Amino acid sequence: MSTASSRDPNGDADLARRVQRLEDIEAIRNIRAEYALAADARQGCAVDVERTMKLFARNGVWDGSPRFGRHEGWANVRDHLLRGAAGIDWSLHSLTETGISIASDAQTARSRWYLLELANMMNKTTAEREMVWLAGIYDNDYIREDGVWKIATMRFDCQKIIGPGGIWPEPPAAGR
Repeated sequence: MSTASSRDPNGDADLARRVQRLEDIEAIRNIRAEYALAADARQGCAVDVERTMKLFARNGVWDGSPRFGRHEGWANVRDHLLRGAAGIDWSLHSLTETGISIASDAQTARSRWYLLELANMMNKTTAEREMVWLAGIYDNDYIREDGVWKIATMRFDCQKIIGPGGIWPEPPAAGR
């Protein structure tokens, strides 16, 4: 029979670390879910910007290069999202997690998610709105800021946009 005096204090510390790791992973899942919900709560062609920006670190980066550009710093990310430059006025994000890893110091983390998104989007080649499928990968870094997990860098690799006329052309490479 185990008593408080015979308990292994190292075992308690290990259990606390393991539980904290699971809580951290769940917090990051919640960030991704909130990001998707805010992206789908569009106001015109802009996502719900205030809701989205609560998820980013002060020095956060949103990198959708080459198709959607790279935006560094909280104010620049916010400005990019307010502009709604992607021309999407309706969307439904579906995300599949492929992994979340918490650094040993429990202050940073990484995650990777596959995106399949149905969206109503402006085709910049034809200047017409089209219902499209976007397929891509989010590869994100997180940081614990003031005790709360935040997005440090969000990388979105938009691999394909498929509309009624087929696959949209890739954007020109940088420098062309």
